[in-house]
Amino acid sequence: MDSIGSRNPLLSGAAVSQVIHILGGGIAGISAAVRLAEFGFFPVIIEKNKHLGGRAYSFTDKETGDEIDNGQHLLMSNYQHTQWLLEKLKTGVQIEYQTELTIPYLIRNRMGGVEKKTLKAPAYPFPFHLVGLLLKSDLFTRKEKIALVDCLPLKWKDPARYRSLIVKELLHLFNQPESLIDKFWIPFVESALNTSIQNSSASLLIKTLQKSILKGGKYCRMGFPLTGLSHIFADPAEKYFRKFNVKIEKNMVISKIRFNDRGEVNMLEDDKGREIPVSYLIAAVPFMHLKKLLPLQVFDKFWNPENLQYEYSPIVSIYLWTKKPLFHDPFFCLQGSKLQWIFNKRVFGGPYKSNYFIYQITISAGDLLGNEPVMYIEKVVKEELPKFFPKFEMDQLHKIRVIKEKKATPLSNIPNEKNRDIKIDLSTNMILAGDWVQTQLPYTIEGAAQSGIEAADHLINALFWG
Repeated sequence: MDSIGSRNPLLSGAAVSQVIHILGGGIAGISAAVRLAEFGFFPVIIEKNKHLGGRAYSFTDKETGDEIDNGQHLLMSNYQHTQWLLEKLKTGVQIEYQTELTIPYLIRNRMGGVEKKTLKAPAYPFPFHLVGLLLKSDLFTRKEKIALVDCLPLKWKDPARYRSLIVKELLHLFNQPESLIDKFWIPFVESALNTSIQNSSASLLIKTLQKSILKGGKYCRMGFPLTGLSHIFADPAEKYFRKFNVKIEKNMVISKIRFNDRGEVNMLEDDKGREIPVSYLIAAVPFMHLKKLLPLQVFDKFWNPENLQYEYSPIVSIYLWTKKPLFHDPFFCLQGSKLQWIFNKRVFGGPYKSNYFIYQITISAGDLLGNEPVMYIEKVVKEELPKFFPKFEMDQLHKIRVIKEKKATPLSNIPNEKNRDIKIDLSTNMILAGDWVQTQLPYTIEGAAQSGIEAADHLINALFWG
């Protein structure tokens, strides 16, 4: 086999102990590399794709010339690790946060008409922001507001006590009426956990609530990218890495992680049979990829294959180009619709070259549509849009583009949560990172950024302090 270690100037020009390979150039890998570079190490990122950023990237639609994202990625104001990363990349100004949590709904009434209602939570400290939510929101009935108050004790509950419950059971335990589940809890859970209330982990929902809505108004404001995701993460990351002499190997597919007799990682092998010597490794790849790379004896040591059933959840993104506007608001939650959320991309996103109005529909926990053919999804869009935008003429719809990510995130279910309890250090010189490791967070950009930073810190402490 050929060795490509000599091609890396870092391996010949720096102390071996300072060179740390990072497998995967997504948000976790980028975060780890930025952290390591700050401390004087020499990260080497190996990425199978031609771009960094993982699922958070943008590309050009060839027909219209407009730049669109692979999927809608919202940030929350409590994403402290993501904000740290954006500060380092100097792209934090490209995220616009709400001054207070505001979610406009479109709701079809019994007469077939459409009503606009709003959920609002002012950015006050807990619990005053919730008082404001109940007073300022016209979304809830009096009965529903009382039911929301019944959930306040979740702020002080130990999530571990509810590890055996699914979210639907938790909501019934806290006396949440079906009307409130439909209009509030289902959109919140499916967006935050990318899993239905029938499957999602109650303990993970409690952790999420405690870090956002039940923490205080300023921690649950939504942040919207003002430009394409590649301009926020991948492109500025490459610029940052050039400054710190971080090596990036793109389009390199690793097929094996090899260990020596002492149980330490010592070599990576790519799909061409070439060898890459490794002193330290951060594996920042999805679990389903990592499983294929590890020797069977290493995998069996840390996971029980008989009980391991890692399941994934899809996300469907649908872009619409229209000749006339559907609406001018920034976005809407479509109550009771298969389409869930619709965003005005002339407000958030771009850059755009065409003269069309551009909208993006996002369907989280998209099991019903994720496995359907594109033509069927387009049919659903054409059936659903007139229900919420009756004045829009369908002949003004220029183009539909469907983007399906069948394995967008792991399911936030009880078995997957148990699988996350694995230690992040598989050996003295190999650390795991990614949104799927135990971060106490859903499978989000924030979870990925946190895991990458923590993996880097783990190695930094080991190398500096032994």
